[in-house]
Amino acid sequence: MLCHCGKVEDGATESAASGAGGSSSEAPSAMPELPSSEAPPDIPEVPEIPPLGPVRNSDCLERRTVLSDPSVRGLAQERNLTLEPVLARVTGEFTSTLRWPASGGAVNAVPESGDVPVTIRVGYGGGPATYVQPVSSEGDLLDPESSTCSARLEVPVDVNVQTAGGALNEQFTAVAAIEQYIGEIRYRAPLRSLGGSLVLSPPLPEGNRRIVLGPELDLFINVSELGTSGGLSVVVREITDGVDTTNVPDDGSPLERFAMWPAVEDCSSLQLVAPLDRTFGGVSPRRVLEAVADQSVPFTWADGRSTALVLSPTPSTDAGCAQEGRGLVHFWFDVAISPGTADGGLSGTIPGSVHLVGYPNRVTAVFEMNHSAVREQLTALLPTSAAASGYDGGFVDFSVAHSFAWPGERWLGAEGALTVTVIDPACDTDECDGMALVQGRIPPEAAAPETPE
Repeated sequence: MLCHCGKVEDGATESAASGAGGSSSEAPSAMPELPSSEAPPDIPEVPEIPPLGPVRNSDCLERRTVLSDPSVRGLAQERNLTLEPVLARVTGEFTSTLRWPASGGAVNAVPESGDVPVTIRVGYGGGPATYVQPVSSEGDLLDPESSTCSARLEVPVDVNVQTAGGALNEQFTAVAAIEQYIGEIRYRAPLRSLGGSLVLSPPLPEGNRRIVLGPELDLFINVSELGTSGGLSVVVREITDGVDTTNVPDDGSPLERFAMWPAVEDCSSLQLVAPLDRTFGGVSPRRVLEAVADQSVPFTWADGRSTALVLSPTPSTDAGCAQEGRGLVHFWFDVAISPGTADGGLSGTIPGSVHLVGYPNRVTAVFEMNHSAVREQLTALLPTSAAASGYDGGFVDFSVAHSFAWPGERWLGAEGALTVTVIDPACDTDECDGMALVQGRIPPEAAAPETPE
């Protein structure tokens, strides 16, 4: 997304519909041929869409320093932005599957269609790397961890993007911006001078309304040790009676993302599809789940009884979505969870999801197990509750967050709560109030400290 959840990129493209070649010795009789400089009087002139111009990696105030300068070398090393390891992560050959748009949308693309293999090659030719730091309006350095603007390394790279059928075959030099583990590459190419056979066109006009495409193809590429993600964008504008009537979004750019890779719906193009057996930013998803399953935490029922809770999570898939931002690494994926308490009050297996957040010195795993449950599921989850079998179903609101020092895997603490809500079966209206059948929580004193010792 695939997600990035993320941010919206501005992009631009113009598309001229390409006509099929062919000639005829007979001229059409319905309408005399017009000179090329004229247009039919009932069709208003379409305004030209200007190019967006050079790519900007940030709208923040920044200080740019060559990485070899001793004043920033140490700062870059603290953020794991030493040049050689960065190049190992963001250069090489990356493969994925690109999905072209279905017909009937705002952007038509030919000659390829459907899902096609795409190969992205990124090389480094030895140009100077730059360390970029956010600054205030007075020129003072800002802390990237507390600022909305990030510190990053920018490296000049040579890029080739090629699809199996040749619709894309772009070669260019651009900048890879690396906050930590992912290289983000942006590039704009004039549609009239693309290296491949790609042709973009808008749909046919509808009455006095037509769609016009901008003059540039915008490429957005992510590369890392996990692989690649990205997309192709074009500016799309609506023209009615010769007037631009585009509903411009809040970011000020009427962008249309018309193609993306990988060709999956689960992750956004700002995210990377992340195999769970791979390590990203020092975080191993499978190892985190094993650490959670080994950890017992205190748990207190609403009536004051104390016991111990263990979550036993198992991945429901082989891959999830990964993203980085502001020095943090994120994973999202689905799991099946077998919660159990020492007193036997909780049991069974329930669906859930986990969000792993990798900090510089710890990992937090946030499990969300909220779901509707029928009677059989309620009695399996609450085996000692005699009342559970008296209800047709209910809703389980259950979340737990574990924190571990990382590396080291030392447990730091946990927090979370459980509420099972049911509806009185005697109620025969749609406005029945739910009542809590079971409640419990991890006591506050078990929470992880904000800063690991």
